[in-house]
Amino acid sequence: MCKNLDAMEWDDLDTFWRLVNEDAPAQAVKIFPGQPVGYVEATEQLALYAETKKTAMQKRAAGEIPQAEDLEEACEDIYVRLPKFAQW
Repeated sequence: MCKNLDAMEWDDLDTFWRLVNEDAPAQAVKIFPGQPVGYVEATEQLALYAETKKTAMQKRAAGEIPQAEDLEEACEDIYVRLPKFAQW
């Protein structure tokens, strides 16, 4: 199980996204030390979730509610496709 990305602030989401994009396999081992099948791909999807969530939060803070809602829906789509071991 990974951290609840929904509980993170946008700067933490950005940091997570950057770390995964720099070296997804290394971050994947840290998040999923048991290395279940598909753990690197799941980590990459978590990074996409983090980036999308961060952008949604920024849009909401700027009053761009329809855009934020679209991005939040995209986050939900990413989440439901994650393997169970990667969901929180």
